[in-house]
Amino acid sequence: MPAKKKLRVQVYNQEGSVPFQSLVDSARQPFDLSGIETEWIDALRQPKTLMPYALNSNLGLRVTKGKPGPNLGSGYAVPGGVLSSIYPETLQSYRRLGEDAYHKIVGMSGAHEIGHLTGKPHSKKGLMRANFRPEELNDNANWGFIDD
Repeated sequence: MPAKKKLRVQVYNQEGSVPFQSLVDSARQPFDLSGIETEWIDALRQPKTLMPYALNSNLGLRVTKGKPGPNLGSGYAVPGGVLSSIYPETLQSYRRLGEDAYHKIVGMSGAHEIGHLTGKPHSKKGLMRANFRPEELNDNANWGFIDD
């Protein structure tokens, strides 16, 4: 049996409101729940480790300032593409629940967009649903890659 490829994600945390490790801890969770091995690289601190996206299952996650265009929610990714973007500014309302909740929703939003890069469409439940509710943040059952 061929070795399973590890999904490598190069994170460009340009916005910086969520520390890299907090972002990764939250973003990694749905992949772990689904048995998908991941490696997360801090692209701003370790530029020598970077590889072209198309090689070695590399994907990019850009955490950036500002807001996406209309009807794009908190981020976007082109299915089958290699670079996704999330905009933490659009998730500021979660800060009322505390910094841990805010960090988690930003990480989960990143994982959601990476899911699109791997070809996953929106679903009715699980991480790939189009909208998250604050009361779901502590329910780990809601955060895996679940097929409808």
